[in-house]
Amino acid sequence: MTEYPKRNGWLESYDQIKNDTIKGRLRRSVLRAMHALMRGAGALQSSRPRVQFIFAHHVLRGEVEGFRRIIERIAEQYHVVSYSEAVRRVREGPIDEPLICLSFDDGLKDHLRIGRILAEYGISACFFVCPGIVGAEDPETLVAFADRLGLPVSPVLSWEDIDELQSLGHEIGGHTFTHQNLGEISHQRVREEIHQTFNVLEARSESPVHFAWPYGKFSDIDASAIQEIFRAGFSSCASAVRGCHVHPHGRDSESLCIRRDVFVAGKPLRNVEVFLALNTLLTSRQKNEWPPELNAKQRRRSV
Repeated sequence: MTEYPKRNGWLESYDQIKNDTIKGRLRRSVLRAMHALMRGAGALQSSRPRVQFIFAHHVLRGEVEGFRRIIERIAEQYHVVSYSEAVRRVREGPIDEPLICLSFDDGLKDHLRIGRILAEYGISACFFVCPGIVGAEDPETLVAFADRLGLPVSPVLSWEDIDELQSLGHEIGGHTFTHQNLGEISHQRVREEIHQTFNVLEARSESPVHFAWPYGKFSDIDASAIQEIFRAGFSSCASAVRGCHVHPHGRDSESLCIRRDVFVAGKPLRNVEVFLALNTLLTSRQKNEWPPELNAKQRRRSV
């Protein structure tokens, strides 16, 4: 596994994970230019009614101030709601104002810091965790988990941490039992990963149990896995595919695919502003739907 610089077992900033590249520098230049153009055109702030879900994987110690700036900016422009309320608005409506909610994937230890910061602002988020990893301390489990995440080895949330997050008003969602790619493992393994996750979290959760699949692209899941998610009892399913929701879905939960915009707290605030503004402009009713090849009612995978 690649070695990364750490201090007291923790990474300090995102720049320690991602090395600078020509592609990265070009991307930053493009985002700066887009931000300037959109700001000049008054397109960074829109009053268009919609629900936007944003998520991150971590807020490292060196990223806390950047994270606070992001939270303060979105609180100026949006009505920030809980994850369950955001899902309800997409399902049933009304979508009559700019709404946003936050979620965090993987269950790393720094999520406790995130939860405490959000509580200062009166914000409820959803933390998607892998119950089979919660509380893990043995090196073999943590190394394997870090390899699946593509990150350095880091501490993970304990069940006591999760209890504290819930006491702060946050929700706990499922992210498979051990962070597996649902598009690559056997159907039996898919069932186990999903149903074990729901059974553990239902017993500990104080709110509806939501699901977000690892890696989050449409190539990382199939129609059979989507069926299992709702068959297990989860009340929603979220991707990591960019987009937002402008029309109430008005249909069953299984046919709704939540779009989420990823952000990195260690990156400039303008990155978040550009992506959220672009998705506000480009979204449509179709963003509520699964791609046709993932519509569980149209396609079945043999077991």
